[in-house]
Amino acid sequence: MVVLLGARRIGWVGGLAALLIATLLLGLATSAPRDEYELKAAFVLNFASLVHWPDSALQEATTLDVAVMADTDPYALIERALDGRSAGGHLVRSRRAVSLDQLGGAHIVFVTRASGVDAADVVSATRGKSVLLIGESRDFARQGGTINFYTEHRRVRFEVNPEAAKEAGLRISSRLLSVARILEN
Repeated sequence: MVVLLGARRIGWVGGLAALLIATLLLGLATSAPRDEYELKAAFVLNFASLVHWPDSALQEATTLDVAVMADTDPYALIERALDGRSAGGHLVRSRRAVSLDQLGGAHIVFVTRASGVDAADVVSATRGKSVLLIGESRDFARQGGTINFYTEHRRVRFEVNPEAAKEAGLRISSRLLSVARILEN
């Protein structure tokens, strides 16, 4: 009976995650920057649940650290949406990073358009570390980022660079890959 309850719970959690991803992808259009960043923060939280880090990257971490390279306004929205939530069994904590030097210890780096930071510089600063790099600028994923947001028909979409994930030692869930545009090398 305990095993059956555990299986039901796992199925329920997986179904809920799939439903949330489908809702985000199919029904929400961006109408204002506030809504856009709240939506992107929800995506980031889901990405954190659907990406597997190597044991060495999360060995002693009780929190999943998200460094956000953003101006004050978008950061406040993102922080409010992420902090205190849970993803993959870890408490999520966000912090604002205004320079590449402040990315140390981050498991996820979200680079907003307004940060003015070049994707290649972020990739270089995190090379050799298991960091999920998320951006929202043209060609972010093509320049070595893992996931990039883009807008299509007024809807937020995302693309995944599997090669960048592999180089960072990250495994991306097939469920996440099935709803993303995949970049081919």
